[in-house]
Amino acid sequence: MNTQRLLTLLVLVALAACGPVPTVAPSPTPRVATATRAPATATRPPLSATATTVPTALPSPTATDAPGGTLTRTGQLGRGQAFQMAWSPDATQLAIGSSVGAYVLDAATLAVTRFFPTRYPVYVVRFSPDGQQLVGGGVLTADDPGQVGTVDIWNLADGARVAGVPELSVWLNDVALDPSGTLLAVGGLFPTTQVVVWDLATNEPLYSATPGTAGATVGTSVAFSPDGQLLALAGGADGVLLYQARSGVL
Repeated sequence: MNTQRLLTLLVLVALAACGPVPTVAPSPTPRVATATRAPATATRPPLSATATTVPTALPSPTATDAPGGTLTRTGQLGRGQAFQMAWSPDATQLAIGSSVGAYVLDAATLAVTRFFPTRYPVYVVRFSPDGQQLVGGGVLTADDPGQVGTVDIWNLADGARVAGVPELSVWLNDVALDPSGTLLAVGGLFPTTQVVVWDLATNEPLYSATPGTAGATVGTSVAFSPDGQLLALAGGADGVLLYQARSGVL
């Protein structure tokens, strides 16, 4: 036996002593990754779904929204067209001048406590300083095409008319009571700007004053000073004029 055959025999004996030679099983065919996994984009929300995370615009304010809160309609007051309102000195009553007369309402319940029908639209309403009477002024247009102003004064306790200003050939624009409640000033315009002052104790006129009429007249306002000593008339071409309340001295 030559050397080559001896070496081969020794190798075979050694392998037999170690046991059978392990066989390698063929590996299964590798799976494609995309076959067992969903595409990366498939596990994410659709692109349109992200729109729900964007803040939406707030709704537009409704007609009842106001800077200080929400306005709520509690009821409809009176009849006819309303022109002016005034609070009583103690804030317990509310007067409304309308196209059919003057209303007085309880401020707490809004119930009508007095209604004074008139033959003219009541453009101006004023409470007396003591809150016992109501002054209403307007313009008669049905009887006279040349605007005629008029004023009525009513007692709130019994609803009686206690005084009034005879028809004035001016368009009544404003009225004012002095702090004592004894003087009534009526501001008028067309055809001239003027103020007429009445003594309510006697129901007689004290005086009338007419400032210069040059230039345009845009309105007439009257107001007594807090101490009742002065009367202001505004609206004529001369601006604001001050009169001694009882004498009419400019």
